Amino acid sequence: MEIQWRPVVAPSFRTMVLPMCRHGNIRPGFSSGGVAVLTFTTWTRRSHRKASGDRSLPESQDDLPSDETLMSSFNARLPPEVRLQKERALKAEATLRRADQSIKDLGIDLDKTEREQQELRQVLPPLSPAAVALCWPSEEQVPLLTSLRADLEEVRLFELESLRSISSEDLSQRLRGCCTVAVCCPPGEDLQLRACAGLTNLLEAVPENLQRLVLIADSAASEMLPMERHLKRALRERSSNASPLRMSIVRANVSSGDASKSRPTEVLAKMPALVRDAAMGLKAMFGIRSAATLVAEAAEGFAFPSEELPESTSPEALAKVLQFALRRGIDVPEITVVGGGAADFDEILLPLVGPELWRLDVSDARRTRAWVRGWVEFNYCRGANQNSSAMRKAGLKTPVEVRTSTLGACIKFLPTGSRTPGEGFEGLLEGGLEILVDEATDERSARIRVRRCAYGWRKRPRESSERAILSRLSRDWQLAEKMRATQ
Repeated sequence: MEIQWRPVVAPSFRTMVLPMCRHGNIRPGFSSGGVAVLTFTTWTRRSHRKASGDRSLPESQDDLPSDETLMSSFNARLPPEVRLQKERALKAEATLRRADQSIKDLGIDLDKTEREQQELRQVLPPLSPAAVALCWPSEEQVPLLTSLRADLEEVRLFELESLRSISSEDLSQRLRGCCTVAVCCPPGEDLQLRACAGLTNLLEAVPENLQRLVLIADSAASEMLPMERHLKRALRERSSNASPLRMSIVRANVSSGDASKSRPTEVLAKMPALVRDAAMGLKAMFGIRSAATLVAEAAEGFAFPSEELPESTSPEALAKVLQFALRRGIDVPEITVVGGGAADFDEILLPLVGPELWRLDVSDARRTRAWVRGWVEFNYCRGANQNSSAMRKAGLKTPVEVRTSTLGACIKFLPTGSRTPGEGFEGLLEGGLEILVDEATDERSARIRVRRCAYGWRKRPRESSERAILSRLSRDWQLAEKMRATQ
């Protein structure tokens, strides 16, 4: 059969190509001459509309009504009060869409603003999500261990006596994923001497991610414990190529009796000498009204206890302090926990982060934060980042690098040759000071806090430069307050 093509206009098509067939035997009903035309008649809604003259349906490509048409038809059948409510909701939604588009066109990041507000409310360092390893003597300090495991999310428990029998490879694998390790001293010198072999194995197997060790010791001991002496010597002789490992000692005389809960919990710490100088009367240099402006009023005797310690500490209070030390971290070598009553542990332990060197209450956090940023830029952003006359004019012996933050500003020391290529400001680990302005809460007023930061492992504090920065900060703040009061 031979097929030829020719165009034929059908009722429902503008132009359509149909086949013309030639065949020897043609059935009745077809045209003579051996030509059969196959005509396809397709009736569509459009052809029916055109034939009947109906114009109610929209003329579109797919011949279907739009969403707006359907919505209008649906709203026309609603009661008047319901229709008005829907129209108001639709207008409000359209207004919000236009507002979002305008904010996007202006380049405003609302998520960034929300993050900054959260940072302003965040005073404490974030909690570490990693696991915590506990090296505990068998059948000792059971109430403390129970309280501690209840406060911590993920705990890996090791028996202190069995550490020496575990291979270094196996112990390193079991410690993988832990951020800190807590070691509890057993009672008796003989037990501690036997545990020192396990501690040596522990220090050799420490993975890189584990960078903090907390030793729990008895505060009633009159001399240095064997385990404490062993750990200090091992960390002092630790190779500089090994992963950093910082140790803090938490002392307490744990007792489950009611006597330990008769007074509020107190934390006594060995703070830096710069804090002692400030609290003991260098008012001409720092302008401090009293020692209470340096640390929280509830812990006025924080750095310098003047009374005898109570005989015992409750397990619950010690567990709260250990939770803070293990998951947030403390930056002092030794603290002593006494008492066991109710206390705001976050506020009491806050000066241990850094540690904190100076504190002052202020009336307006937002104005103070703007003043601090301007003060830092004026004094330390005009040539103080290199060994020059501008650095010496600022009272510094070491160049500094400055960055502003959400809560204030950060000043890092920059000795010659200390910058590592490619690491930027975060890679500076020669020490520095953070000047933070905390927002006021229902319990306290707004305040300025200055704390140490960015001191790498085995880096000695630059106390002379710290003292120069704190002295200038206090003097200029007092001058600014006097000028504001006279206006």
